[in-house]
Amino acid sequence: MSLKYIKPFDGLRGIGALFIIAYHWPGQIIRISHGWEFMQLFFVMSGYLITMVLQEERDKFPFKRYALRFYLKRSLRLFPLYFVYLFFWLAVYWMLPDNNPLKEGVEEVHRHAAWLFTYTYNFMTMTNFLRDVDYSSGLLSTHLWTLSLEEQFYLVFPFIVFFLNKAQLRKALLFAVVAAPVLRVICYFVFRHLNPDDPFWIAQNLVRMPFLQMDSLAFGALLAVYKFEKIENPVKIFRWATAGIVLIYAGNILYTKYVQGISYYELTFGKKIAENWMTHNYLFVYIITMVNAWCALMLLCVIRGHRMSWLLESRPLVFIGRHSYAIYLFHLPLLFLFFALASAVTPLHDDHKRMLLEIPLFLLYLSFVCGFAYLSLRYFESWFLKFKNRY
Repeated sequence: MSLKYIKPFDGLRGIGALFIIAYHWPGQIIRISHGWEFMQLFFVMSGYLITMVLQEERDKFPFKRYALRFYLKRSLRLFPLYFVYLFFWLAVYWMLPDNNPLKEGVEEVHRHAAWLFTYTYNFMTMTNFLRDVDYSSGLLSTHLWTLSLEEQFYLVFPFIVFFLNKAQLRKALLFAVVAAPVLRVICYFVFRHLNPDDPFWIAQNLVRMPFLQMDSLAFGALLAVYKFEKIENPVKIFRWATAGIVLIYAGNILYTKYVQGISYYELTFGKKIAENWMTHNYLFVYIITMVNAWCALMLLCVIRGHRMSWLLESRPLVFIGRHSYAIYLFHLPLLFLFFALASAVTPLHDDHKRMLLEIPLFLLYLSFVCGFAYLSLRYFESWFLKFKNRY
């Protein structure tokens, strides 16, 4: 399989970004309890694309040149906007007087700066708990663990691809796919022993540790290593997998409500937080692996040119997908800013009025975020991206 631009991948990124935005949207009409599945899609897609790039580069260059090209290109793509984001909030924190109520909101970036600047933020909740230090995260940093996880993957995986032959690489990836679910089960009992009263903390660490998330990246990498030509109709398998996941979710919710007597609302403490129920009835044991496989099947359908590609190539989804990095990075602080501005224009404390305005507000917010991301890519990120072709 040779590396080429697959336009529907941008459409998939666009769909993923929309689900993540909707997951974090504090509304009543647009209210979904799932969005983490599309976060897994980004991981699987990264595994596929990075493996495709590395395999092609490995066959062209000696290791020094191979590694230099990869790390420089990744750095030029990811570092500038990420570090501007962090420095901006640090500057805001330093400039605000101590008695300003906004300072407390941006303090988290200052408090977690060491983790954020070293791309180790996914270890913060575990390490700070063990140190008996505050491990809470807020609006500005709660989503940045995913970027830390990907950077750790980028740090290690080029060595694996270069120094293992194809047979060894396949075995290593298959081992990761099998080992990760087993490790998640073992770590669940370890984490529950350490902190039995906080299921949210347990579930956070089950998806944030790199060795517990390695199967998502490995599923994508396997797509690049294997051609899967024996799977003649991946769409059919994908449909069955989708139906299976939906039935598992529905069955789990119904069993929890009618057999165990606990409503989904109670289980999630009235919040749209998937982590609060992922450990209930040991759902994490199989659902994470199933979602990763589901994402891989979705990518395989797109690679094979499934007829739904016309939707994934639509201009709105491709636009959102191409700007998904800035959208993801800034969507939470922009959500706070947007509601602050909207509340200044029209009072939103009335629930009935808020529901009537929710869909127009969501579309306006989406336009706001996409417009910001467009300006970021065109006038800031693109300046660094033009250097990628020099190496």
